[in-house]
Amino acid sequence: MLRILILLKFFILINSIYGCLSEQYAPNEIKSLPGLNDKLNFTQYSGYLDAGNGNLFHYIFVESQGDPKTDPLVLWLNGGPGCSSLGGLFEELGPYLVNKDGKTLRLNPYSWNKYASIIFLESPAWVGFSYNTQSKNESTNDDEVATANYAALKDVLNKYPNFKSNPLFLTGESFAGVYLPMLGVKILEGMKDTPLNLKGVAIGNGIMSFILHTNTLPLFLYGHGMVDEQVWQTFQNQCCNGCIDGCDVLRIPENTTCADMQMKLYTSSDNQLLNPYDIYHDCEQTNRTIPSKNRIKRSSSLLNKLERSDLNLFRLRYGTIPCTDVSATEHYLNMPEVREALNIPSNLTTKWEDCSDNIYDNYTQIYQELNNFTKIILNSNIRALFYYGDLDMIANILLGQRFTEQLGFELKTSKQPWIVNGQVAGFATEYENGLTYTTVRGAGHEVPLSKPQEALYMFKQFLDNKPL
Repeated sequence: MLRILILLKFFILINSIYGCLSEQYAPNEIKSLPGLNDKLNFTQYSGYLDAGNGNLFHYIFVESQGDPKTDPLVLWLNGGPGCSSLGGLFEELGPYLVNKDGKTLRLNPYSWNKYASIIFLESPAWVGFSYNTQSKNESTNDDEVATANYAALKDVLNKYPNFKSNPLFLTGESFAGVYLPMLGVKILEGMKDTPLNLKGVAIGNGIMSFILHTNTLPLFLYGHGMVDEQVWQTFQNQCCNGCIDGCDVLRIPENTTCADMQMKLYTSSDNQLLNPYDIYHDCEQTNRTIPSKNRIKRSSSLLNKLERSDLNLFRLRYGTIPCTDVSATEHYLNMPEVREALNIPSNLTTKWEDCSDNIYDNYTQIYQELNNFTKIILNSNIRALFYYGDLDMIANILLGQRFTEQLGFELKTSKQPWIVNGQVAGFATEYENGLTYTTVRGAGHEVPLSKPQEALYMFKQFLDNKPL
């Protein structure tokens, strides 16, 4: 009898704990999504996280379709800076994707939440549905965003404490190559007070070195037949000691013959009908125009000259695709019934945009190179995967390969093809300390969009700590 009473009290205690959790989650639970007729086999939430200093970051949290109790917890960040991670959710790797009508959704058979619970975080404030209660100032910088992202991540685990012990992975693409290494170091620095089960960082077409970003672009352009041969040979012989590979184009003095030739080299691919994020993908018809101002703010003399040159190639945000029409997603997320379903405050009147020009224009980048942050992570027994779609001109494969090599970790496995459905999906190189660099064959800047099946396979292998 005593044993029965003890068991009864135990079950009452467990039920009360999970009952409290359910009540805590309930205000943020998404009961249903307009335009989605399919029944979902997972629970999902949408609400706000306290990111400090008045920042309230909007998130959508989709639990794993497998076992949420044990499956990894994944944070996803899109780039920009200023682009919403809901773009990643509704256009790339989420469980549902927006149809072209901008009103309905379809299930994604290659959703990453098949194997993990995923938090899509809109960061920084005034991106997407995120905002700040103290100020409408849209200026920020690397350090402020890293601090806010860390605060938001901790608040996730305060809201959903039963996920604290799940393996944690940081993932994202493009300018997340800045966000994620910095966030990873924040997590490691705070382990004593806030222990998190961080296991890995995966970054797609990340821009983690702006020197390499600039210096590898000529090689990518030439390798894809976009540079005039005479321009190439003359520039190589007269300005780079006969070898453009390794030539630091950022150091070429202004107002010189080499500087003029340099401009010709970079402008060789200047064509509004060329999709720089996926060079073999046609530009879709869109009513959006590319901003007239230069879209890459850097201090180098070359890029300052490019700004003055009205060069289309460099008038692009890292996190958005001018040749892709995202109006369907923007229409869907601005529907009043969708905003209500996502628990967006009725007094928040700002329109949801895929990317914010104001955030981009007022963002100060402090760190041009992310190698030191990356080394700290890898030397702390945290794995890393850097994957690059090989058709992306903005964050090209040579940038990723050379950044990975220059980290200085010992080679473990030379470049090998990895196979999905009997076809080569990419070429992977493994290093010690859990570091992997891979290309994704035929993919552009947004790998899960270009190659969804291959991306899901790659993601699962990384979660399971298995080679490609």
